[in-house]
Amino acid sequence: MFDFIEEPIAEEKKQSNTSTTSAPLEGTVYTMPSHRAAVPTAAAISENKKKSGGLIAILVGVGVIVVATVFLVWWVVFPPITSTTPPIAQQPTETNETPTTPVNENPPVNPPSEPTPIPSDTTPTTPPSTITYTKSADSDSDDLTDTEERIFNTDDQKPDTDADGFLDGAEVKFLYDPTKTGTKLDQSSTVTLYKNTNYVYSLLYPSAWVVDSVDKGNKEVIFSSATGEFLNLTVQDNPEKLSALEWYTTVHKPNANTASLQTMKYDTWTGVMSENGLEVYMTANDDSGTVISPYVYVLTYDLGGKQEMNFGSVFQMMIRSFLITDLSSPR
Repeated sequence: MFDFIEEPIAEEKKQSNTSTTSAPLEGTVYTMPSHRAAVPTAAAISENKKKSGGLIAILVGVGVIVVATVFLVWWVVFPPITSTTPPIAQQPTETNETPTTPVNENPPVNPPSEPTPIPSDTTPTTPPSTITYTKSADSDSDDLTDTEERIFNTDDQKPDTDADGFLDGAEVKFLYDPTKTGTKLDQSSTVTLYKNTNYVYSLLYPSAWVVDSVDKGNKEVIFSSATGEFLNLTVQDNPEKLSALEWYTTVHKPNANTASLQTMKYDTWTGVMSENGLEVYMTANDDSGTVISPYVYVLTYDLGGKQEMNFGSVFQMMIRSFLITDLSSPR
């Protein structure tokens, strides 16, 4: 029952038996419990580490479970938005810009000076109802029909036979050889220059065509093709020296709708094209635009009863090559 008292006494006896030099202390001696019991052993430390590591693992596991749970709840509540509907294609924006004309449809550089080509094409700006014919086949879409390709020795499968960057049809219209780069058409054997000394004019026509004069004075001349189509050039009297437009709307076709007519101007003449695009009326003019000749020159394309035009570019070539050769002494 009083073991805690006997223990110090026993310890005291032990010390008295072993010590010979120290004098015994008077009174009762109490021995403090050993501090060794408070120092942790290696086994205890290892055990504590195991316990700490297990606690950390448990905390990490709990954290992972919490994060996973939160993510799963978010996924359920706010699922990713998906759509099977294809996106709406963006519609092109409409503009009012004028389409740029391809380079190879423009006239060649350094156009012929006699006559100077007009800035725009001579195709008449007429209502479709006035035109009752169609253009014949053009396999390579170069503005030369397949029939015209044979006239000018061009390739009907190549829109630009001489590969100079200009369509064959544009070169013919602006009096260039479509088979030789930079060469004027009047140097080609495919065309011939016709000169009328009585009425002081000249123009180019296809060499394969036949030229006939209806009268001895060459007032009416016919240029005929092998297809039955032909161009007729007649000289009409114009004693009042009216302009081509005035003559057309007063003498030839009074009260004509001038909005359907196209006017033209070259170095030596001014002209007007009819509503159907098959007739051109020309008068000789000086530099100021004054009519100086008492004639009107009329170039007419006759389809020969056909509904198909084979020589539209030839017609344009003959118009542009028409030249009043003597303006100094009008008849």
